Amino acid sequence: MDENESMTLQELVAYVATILSEAALDQPSGRVSEVPSLRTVRYYASHGLLAKPVAWRGRSALYHMRHVLQLLAIKRLQAKGYALEDLQARITSSTDEQLAELAAWRPPAFQNAPDPPPVRARQDFWRTAP
Repeated sequence: MDENESMTLQELVAYVATILSEAALDQPSGRVSEVPSLRTVRYYASHGLLAKPVAWRGRSALYHMRHVLQLLAIKRLQAKGYALEDLQARITSSTDEQLAELAAWRPPAFQNAPDPPPVRARQDFWRTAP
């Protein structure tokens, strides 16, 4: 898959599931699902753990390789025992290189393209009024 190739949410989940199935997550507690579902990815996006879609095709959101790296990093860190609340700032402010390290996976066509500017995470965004 090309780094800038767009994929739908269903394609994103299937791609991440394929990658995770090849490298089993070692999670002692067994409380974290090994593969994210559509519902889980929507939950991550609504809580600021996943970057916004890069574009829309009709009503379908489109995602890039950065989203793949974010999901892989989330699942790897969850398997190590990190809570989602602890991951938000770490995941959203990381460069693609840092995400690849956290995810323990390198995209096939990973080039030295400039990273998008990091998204500033709002601390405790659910506790403050808009």
